[in-house]
Amino acid sequence: ALLAGLYSKTGEWDLVKKHLPHGGEAVEEVSLSAARQFAMQGDQEAAWTWARRAATHYLSKLKSNPKDSDARIRCAQAYLMLKDFARSLEVLEEGWKLEQLDLYRRAVAQVCGAWVKSSPTLDPPRRLALIDRGLTYDAQNQLVLEAILDNSTYDAARSVLPATMPVEGAIARALAQCVHHSRRNDPSRVRAELENAFSLRPDMTLAAAANLATAWGLGDRSDANSARFLAEALLQLRPTNPIAQRVMGLILSQQKQDLEATKLLEAAAGSMPQDKAIHQALAVSYERLGEHDLARHHRALGEPTAAATESN
Repeated sequence: ALLAGLYSKTGEWDLVKKHLPHGGEAVEEVSLSAARQFAMQGDQEAAWTWARRAATHYLSKLKSNPKDSDARIRCAQAYLMLKDFARSLEVLEEGWKLEQLDLYRRAVAQVCGAWVKSSPTLDPPRRLALIDRGLTYDAQNQLVLEAILDNSTYDAARSVLPATMPVEGAIARALAQCVHHSRRNDPSRVRAELENAFSLRPDMTLAAAANLATAWGLGDRSDANSARFLAEALLQLRPTNPIAQRVMGLILSQQKQDLEATKLLEAAAGSMPQDKAIHQALAVSYERLGEHDLARHHRALGEPTAAATESN
């Protein structure tokens, strides 16, 4: 056991594997790291063996101390490696009931997104419900937002009649429809679907739609022209909301529609003066408009703080 623990610290994973049968606390504490390493090396059998050991080890620690958040996160990660998504969620949500920690909130959303991504044959209601569950915990989670943009999510949404759709899953269904109609330049249908979502869960819809439009319009899967329809519908339904103003302003700035962008971004900045992205976009738009003093002002406000710079 001591040898396995020592070899893990030097990264000699083949030697760790050799000492696997001997066990011991030193081995168990590196079991999750070992599982990840063997997975990277393509040794799936060894990865699963270590992941199972990790899950068992950290589950036993939780029985002794249910509030051990580090053990709980590691246990959930081990189950995630084993693709036991249901057990991973169970472990995390048990922790959430004990303590509403941000790390649990983010982890639950990540597992929901991973489950959807890894299971393309999920039945439609289950797929939509998992996306909703992820959004409920963390409406900014990238995997969950990407799942909404996936065509298979729209296929799932289309196959479920609104009258039979339970509340859990209804927001995912509406947002998937918004994406579909945005891609087809049909703003009236986008607004209708978004309005329906607002009637069900307004706060969640606002956060989810705003993050979806931002990720879609400005992220790695950028499609600003399509995302703009969603942002416009959001602004039409919530014209004075700074979050809606921010999203529309950022997209307009990217599309070099600077006069309209600065009006919206300035309005949003009044409620969110610490938002760096707003000031950075204002600086760019004002520079293009020839308003160099205003550009300089917002560029300074958009610079990372000293604390953020040091943390990087």
